Amino acid sequence: MIKKICILNYGLGNILSLKNALNYLGYRVIFFDRKNQNFDLLLIPGVGSFHKASLIFKKQNLFKLITKISKDKKILGICLGMQLLMTKGYEIKTSKGINLIKGEVKQIKKKNNIKLPIVGYKKVKFDKKIKYLKKFNNKKFYFNHSYHVLTKNKFDNFCYSKERGNKIIAGIRKKNIFGIQFHPEKSGKIGLNFLKEIIENI
Repeated sequence: MIKKICILNYGLGNILSLKNALNYLGYRVIFFDRKNQNFDLLLIPGVGSFHKASLIFKKQNLFKLITKISKDKKILGICLGMQLLMTKGYEIKTSKGINLIKGEVKQIKKKNNIKLPIVGYKKVKFDKKIKYLKKFNNKKFYFNHSYHVLTKNKFDNFCYSKERGNKIIAGIRKKNIFGIQFHPEKSGKIGLNFLKEIIENI
């Protein structure tokens, strides 16, 4: 059971709204401190470019640290935080990811008149095998992104959205590692309910 959540504040992310959402749901929240790893779940938020985040991670030696943390703690990445879980990204230039889930982050192809960035509420289709998420199937969540993840193993995907007929991965998972492309903390009541459900079952 998740008792304490740690938010990784590395400079790219609206952490205050996320912290407020978690507090509202009744969770104890702390911000990351290398000397205090007394938490159950590490939450990696993020808004901005993969390349800039990668440079920050390298400078602060976060790649090795998060990989080590992932061995015995749960991790949830949101938006850019989800993308950083991948092997590498191509925004601005090729950059390193944490590599907890194999795959790449590329710009969404502008086909069928897709306009980037994708902003607003979009329906999300969830894997029927994940019973605790069935109630959120086809519900709308808030997105704001121009890049998306392309996993090496399709079985690491658990939900997706569609933009003008194009399927876009919206959620990835591998054992104790989860990532979601949308912002549950900005998705109203349904988003808060989803956030609680995913945290309790991750």
